[in-house]
Amino acid sequence: MRFMIIDDDMYMADVISTFLKKKSYEVVVHSTVSDGLRHIMENEFDGIILDLHMPGMGAMEAVPIIKEINPDLCVGIVTSDTSASAKYSALKAGADFFLEKPKDIPNILNAIETYRHKKAS
Repeated sequence: MRFMIIDDDMYMADVISTFLKKKSYEVVVHSTVSDGLRHIMENEFDGIILDLHMPGMGAMEAVPIIKEINPDLCVGIVTSDTSASAKYSALKAGADFFLEKPKDIPNILNAIETYRHKKAS
């Protein structure tokens, strides 16, 4: 499986990337949504993992665009902003899961599998 991480915090992007690579997944990292979107249009991915708040375009604006490019792509938000309003807004924008970083990083694969099972049903 192939994942893209879009996060302006390179330390957290590296933590998530290292976790996924240890599970033998291919990972591409971008620090801006605009760079990530260009890469999504040119390549296939199984999942996109976004930070909620980033300079320029954030996840709330990016999720609908990503879903327009590929409606079947699993798009998740992994953020330190765990407010109920942030979660509600992210899911309303079309995110398939919303997790807290860093504590929920091990749950990323479970969230993606849950999404894939839901789509298969």
